[in-house]
Amino acid sequence: MKGVAMIVTEDGPEVHEFEGGLAELQQVVGGDVEPIPTSPNVTIWVNDEGKYMTPLVNRLAMDVWLRYDEFHCMLVGRDWIAGNAVITGGVDDEGTSMDLADEDRRWVERVAREAVA
Repeated sequence: MKGVAMIVTEDGPEVHEFEGGLAELQQVVGGDVEPIPTSPNVTIWVNDEGKYMTPLVNRLAMDVWLRYDEFHCMLVGRDWIAGNAVITGGVDDEGTSMDLADEDRRWVERVAREAVA
């Protein structure tokens, strides 16, 4: 699955291409992964214990979540994303994660550029 990795550092966010599978996904987020419900076209992957591991809020991933939160999970639960995240496409009919579509990738990259400018 291809997507965008949003790495949180104390100096600010870093954005990288993501072109891996489960092992690379776990390496980027720093442990077991959990998908955040967003939309049929976008999945945000985080460490399922990320809030316990780091106090750093991932504002880039939060912006993506707010943009794609078709299920209204963020606003209802007043939730947040801590630590690194990977943004990929949705899942197909068999439950396989898909690549992030070019249109969504461009939007994510634009949000990232504006955040670090």
